[in-house]
Amino acid sequence: MLDLTKVTLNPKILDQIYADLVGDLEIEGSEFKNYFDSLLINTILQVLEPDSRKRFLTLIQENQLDQLDKFLTPFLPKIEQIMKEKLLVEVNKLKDISSS
Repeated sequence: MLDLTKVTLNPKILDQIYADLVGDLEIEGSEFKNYFDSLLINTILQVLEPDSRKRFLTLIQENQLDQLDKFLTPFLPKIEQIMKEKLLVEVNKLKDISSS
């Protein structure tokens, strides 16, 4: 089984999702990017059916980025929706902490 905590993803399509979702926030630093990548991977796995999860993990292990882009394209609207919801929760947590 692939250890998702040690997977680094840099396919163009995932970077585009990252840019679309957090680009306007002007957040810098690898710690947030690592957190975001982890959140994104978990969201992708949440959206995919079991057979699709296997395919996703196989494409990652084999570093087939072009195939990964094509594979994920139909799932992007749902992935993006869930990511926005999760990030909104995180932003609200930060607002609560900063206002305390």
